[in-house]
Amino acid sequence: MDTCGTGAGMALGPDCPTRGTAIRTSLQGKCTGKVKCFQKQRNRSVHEPIDLQRLENMGHDVLDLLIRHDKLWPLINSIITESELVPNDLSETEQQQALNSYRQRHNLKTPDDINKHCKKHGFNQDQFQWQVQLQERILRSSKSKFAQKAELHYLTCKEKFDQVSYSQLITKDMYFAQEIFLRLHEEDEKFDNLAKEIYGTQHKNIRWQVGPIATSRIPSSLAKPLQSVTPGTLLEPIRVNDKWFIVRLDQYKAAEFDESIEQRMCLELFQQHINTQADKQIELIIEKLAKRTPNQSL
Repeated sequence: MDTCGTGAGMALGPDCPTRGTAIRTSLQGKCTGKVKCFQKQRNRSVHEPIDLQRLENMGHDVLDLLIRHDKLWPLINSIITESELVPNDLSETEQQQALNSYRQRHNLKTPDDINKHCKKHGFNQDQFQWQVQLQERILRSSKSKFAQKAELHYLTCKEKFDQVSYSQLITKDMYFAQEIFLRLHEEDEKFDNLAKEIYGTQHKNIRWQVGPIATSRIPSSLAKPLQSVTPGTLLEPIRVNDKWFIVRLDQYKAAEFDESIEQRMCLELFQQHINTQADKQIELIIEKLAKRTPNQSL
């Protein structure tokens, strides 16, 4: 059964003349007339409070089951996310791009893969379309709602986007770490020579040159010193957990507020907004749940 309306004969080859039509069919399915299938999904989000009311009216056992398996908060979060989406239909090209991206994320290479995916998750045709377009709609909605606050948010966490390149030697011996530092600092020895000495035949497999890498991806005990010095500076041994790092900053690249970072900041603000609402909603539900008897609704 063609659960998601992909069409049994949908071609996948990039040169196939029916490929575009097939993909459009997979998004539009059998929907005809003046109203698009996606419009149905958009209308549902307008009535989002009904979904939360239905959630509150669930039986005591159902809510307990959602809580027991830690599914209540994600469900509330998803419902609120839907309510915050800006009504904005995707063009035919954008729908195709959204489908391609969704299929790539879920490794859906054939129409059969798509139908199995829909069956596994219980999606009907409209629900599949909703999932396909959801990520793009979240991106658009986050930018629409938070673009004006994105740069200010970026300035509060700018340093985590800065990139560094550095050389490092690692040992568990504090005294040996100090010896390495002195040899590099006073005797002008080279990192690669000491890497060969310390790691032996394994030195080529040891990551003693790192970067460029975002400072958010390295231990804070390394990131902070690296952000406070100029390239070429050799730092005294730094302890990270049970090891000692001898590090030299080779390059520092400050991040710039570009379109990519703007979108990331918008997404962060959007998710923070959703999470705050979800936290408040679940508190209300739990409070009502605690006051009722097993046979009562919220």
